[in-house]
Order: sequence, then structure tokens, then C-alpha cells
Amino acid sequence: MPNVCVVICGPTAVGKSSIALKLAHEYGEIVNADSRQVYKHLAIGTAQPSAHEKKNVRHHLYGYRSPRRLINAAVYARQAVRKIHRIHRRNNIPFLVGGTGLYINAVINNSVNVPGKNSALRKKLYQHYTHEGAAALYADLLRYDPESAHRLHPNDAVRIIRALEIYYTSGKTLSEYMKCQNNEERYLTLFIGIRLPREELYNRINRRTRTMLSNGWIDEVKSLLHKGIDEKKHSLQSVGYRDIIAYLNGSVSYEEMVESIQQQTRRYAKRQLTWFRNDHRVQWFSPNDIYRIKVAVTSWVDDAADYTQRSSK
Repeated sequence: MPNVCVVICGPTAVGKSSIALKLAHEYGEIVNADSRQVYKHLAIGTAQPSAHEKKNVRHHLYGYRSPRRLINAAVYARQAVRKIHRIHRRNNIPFLVGGTGLYINAVINNSVNVPGKNSALRKKLYQHYTHEGAAALYADLLRYDPESAHRLHPNDAVRIIRALEIYYTSGKTLSEYMKCQNNEERYLTLFIGIRLPREELYNRINRRTRTMLSNGWIDEVKSLLHKGIDEKKHSLQSVGYRDIIAYLNGSVSYEEMVESIQQQTRRYAKRQLTWFRNDHRVQWFSPNDIYRIKVAVTSWVDDAADYTQRSSK
């Protein structure tokens, strides 16, 4: 198998996992590219693949990391690259599946040399967050790096602090570093984007939210809190978890919680679409276009094999 990778990307709830399962069942294995699906004990709220799905197709980097531990794109990329290497050795195609554009680029493209950790500055930023809240940090990021701010959720304190840390340390924004990213790719990569008309996508999001709640999402959050997971941990800043905690604390009603989760998920999907629409490599399909997608993948893999063979001569 040539040094290839197929990326399946797009907004949340659009049907990426279903497409990936159908493709990987014939061609290869699935590698997670969602920053929240890496965590253990968050299977329902982050829509991780079921045990049945994992049994039928090899899945990698789902539900393996403690929710007490932070992860970033660099750590994730090292792990994903190792998994992809092993998939190639088994003569299979890796399908990198998810909606976290930064994680996908960290795997496909060579790393960006952003400044390293500045412990003293980070401590001050976290103190600012503790006293003033995430909104104050987000306002600072909007002022200095609006492009990054619009990609992040206003409550995503970890990533907001990291973006501010980079700016205060170097005088350059995270967006500027991303634009300077080495365009050389690790693999011959096919980017398959899945999208739907906005109203249809939003209806899917609304329905899926209620389904996840009826499948035990609230009990999942209770279990996490019972395990002693601090609600301020990055893992519990995932969409919906803060709302469920607020509901459990009696701060909001059930319907207020549902509406908030749906609204936040729709906003998240909009940010994901903005990211991927700006990537000229993505070829867009409807989730109903499985035949066209299979043809595209088959043709592309054949072309990649021919290219690899010619290059080796």
C-alpha cells in the first residue's frame, strides 16, 4: 500500500462516521481526528463509535485518554502518525475521521514551529481566567487574534489561553503561524468533506441532542462527577457537558439545557464548516453520495499507487 491517507471531515452530526465505516469496511481502518472523542468515559456526549462498530472495523484513538489529562494537537499527532504507520504496514488505508481541523492538519502537514510552553505566563493567564472568567480572555483574543477567536468556543479556556500565550510570547498570532505552516504533506492525501444544507444539518443536530440525552448522557456526566473529575477540566468543557452540570446543579431547567446544547452544537458546526471551507483540498459530498465517494476513493488510491510506482523507478 502506498503512503496514503484519506481524510473524512466536516461538521458535527453530518454523518462522517457512517461514511467512514462503509469505506473502511472495504478498504482499511479508522483513526479518530476529533479532539473530544479521545477521552474515556465521554462516549455518549462526544458520539464515539459503538462497541459493535469497533468490532466490525478497526478503530484507533477513541476513548483512550483519561479525562483528567490534557491533550494538544502535537501530542495527538505523534500518536496518530504512529497508528497510521502501523496501518500502512498491514497494507490497509488509514481513514482519518473527525471535525477538528487543527488535529487533521497536525497529522497531514509537517509541524508548525510555534513557541513552546511559557509556564510563568500561562500561570498568570489561568489566574486571570479564575478571577475574570473565560469571557475576559476571549475578549483579549478577539482583540489580538480575531481569526483564531472565531474558530474557538468562547468557553474553551485551554485553547484561548494557549493562543494568547503564543501571541504574548512571540508577538505573532496563532493564525499567522498556521499560515506559515509547511505545506509539504506526510502522505498522499484525499480530503473528503461531508456537508448538508444548513437547515437539514441543524435539524439533525437538534434530533441527535435529544437522542444522546435519552441514551444516558446525563448519567454519563453524573458518573464523571462521581469519579471526582473536576468540572473545570478541559474534557468537561466539551459541548453540552457544562449545560448538563448546570442542570444537575438546578441552575437551569431540562428544556433550557436541551436548547442550550442544541444552540452550542449548531455554533460549533458553523465554526467547523468555516474551517474546512477555507481548505482548498477538500472535495465536498452529501452523506447520501456513498457511491460517488467510493468511486473517488478507489480511483484516487489507484492513481496514488501508480504515482508511487513511477516515483520509485
